[in-house]
Amino acid sequence: MGAFPYQREVERYTPMSRPLRMKPYLEERFEYEFFHIRPSIHINYYLDYSTTFLKLGLILSRGRYDGLLTWNHYYVPLLLPFRTRSKVLVDITDVERSITHNRLLKGMLVDLVEGVMDRIDLLISADYGHYQRLAPSTGGRVEYVPNGVDVEAFKPDPGAEKRYDVCYLGKVERQYRLEPVIEAISAASARALFVGSGSDMEYYRRYAKQRGAEITFAGAVPYAEVPGLLNSCRMGIVPPVESASLKLLEYLACGLPVASPGVLDPAVDEVVLHIRSGAAEEYRRAIEGVISMGEGEYRSVSRRCRQSALGFSIKEIGKRYCDVIEEVLG
Repeated sequence: MGAFPYQREVERYTPMSRPLRMKPYLEERFEYEFFHIRPSIHINYYLDYSTTFLKLGLILSRGRYDGLLTWNHYYVPLLLPFRTRSKVLVDITDVERSITHNRLLKGMLVDLVEGVMDRIDLLISADYGHYQRLAPSTGGRVEYVPNGVDVEAFKPDPGAEKRYDVCYLGKVERQYRLEPVIEAISAASARALFVGSGSDMEYYRRYAKQRGAEITFAGAVPYAEVPGLLNSCRMGIVPPVESASLKLLEYLACGLPVASPGVLDPAVDEVVLHIRSGAAEEYRRAIEGVISMGEGEYRSVSRRCRQSALGFSIKEIGKRYCDVIEEVLG
């Protein structure tokens, strides 16, 4: 079996990236040669990606591969010249989850992927809303394979003390539009825990202080410690610019009610507190609703949240992921 080159950086304090979580399942099924091409430290963002393009292009030109699978939409144009001798498989999870300060640029990248669909053998989408939009309007093959969660590591801890009302797990950066979340935490007089680091940590510390929001910024933590931190909170928050993220499933797997925007998988749609516009008022109502629950009601909701996440076990999702690829490769 040929190689599936990809590039993706992994932060130790945020959910593991999709390719690394799927790597064991892909290797076991296909026994492929595995390339991990990764930009250095983004000393110069554009130069760094240009260098990576050259590395990947050189590798592809030297060998013949049964399939070329990328998790990064930037590499789609580079894969197309190899269309005649390899299957081109694209996982657009990176398009769906990556956020850029330049919203127009992100839109152009999404349009690029959609515009070359007839030249792609398989497009895998982890976002249910995006999948619904793409499937009927493209000539290529589109498959919905959601993110998978480690339900053995992420599970409720009945003995954990709920020291916080709200948890946010992810990068602390302005591109995730955390302002309405912080305003809602303040308005609800809630205690919050932010797990993760980012380039705008100090900005958000100041913003929280100005708004009178009681937030503990934990910073970067080892991934193995994340379940314990989630279990110290009553609910999880997904910011306005994300929807079908892994963090939503990790919250649910720990039995936490979740406030989230987006068109969600029907399997979790009924247990999620929907955020329609991303406004602070919506988040405030969701937070106050969870805080006001009695213990009996909260335990019942928590069990439903946990149950909804079990269908997204990383083992089951890994199998589904390999199945759709195997159908295309033959």
